[in-house]
Amino acid sequence: NDKVSYVFADPNVCGCLYVGSEQAYNQYKRDRLERHIANEQAYAAQEYNDAQWNWNAWGPWDASYGFTYGPGLVGW
Repeated sequence: NDKVSYVFADPNVCGCLYVGSEQAYNQYKRDRLERHIANEQAYAAQEYNDAQWNWNAWGPWDASYGFTYGPGLVGW
């Protein structure tokens, strides 16, 4: 009768089908996006807390070590 149902197969977690309304599907999409963002933020936090990102461990940085900008200071 003109009623729309959404079906989502989940073979990885439960091996089941989720069936629901458009509202339920939209909520699922919002939850999925929020989980994706949270996972990306957790991954980035973990990566940037790695000691390899500690630029101070590389020693001091000045014009003699690399590319510089400014009047008369362009080049290697």
